[in-house]
Amino acid sequence: MLDKRTNVLLNQTDYHILSRIAKEKNTTVSDLIRYAVRKTFDLTDTTERKQLLAEFRRLGKGLVQQPSDIKELVNDGRKY
Repeated sequence: MLDKRTNVLLNQTDYHILSRIAKEKNTTVSDLIRYAVRKTFDLTDTTERKQLLAEFRRLGKGLVQQPSDIKELVNDGRKY
């Protein structure tokens, strides 16, 4: 969700280049800039992701499902 606003001033040449690229990619200049920021500064919190993955693995230990159990679960889920 986008909930913070910032203003970026570009020179005319850079803006026209970004506008052309955005049009070719069927997106907006703003989306291009957000994408470039994420790629340049790697804003993903890998520490948090690793902790979540470890927690999922811990919770999933011993939860081996047999194929018949999976079918049963799918069919049970279709009731709702």
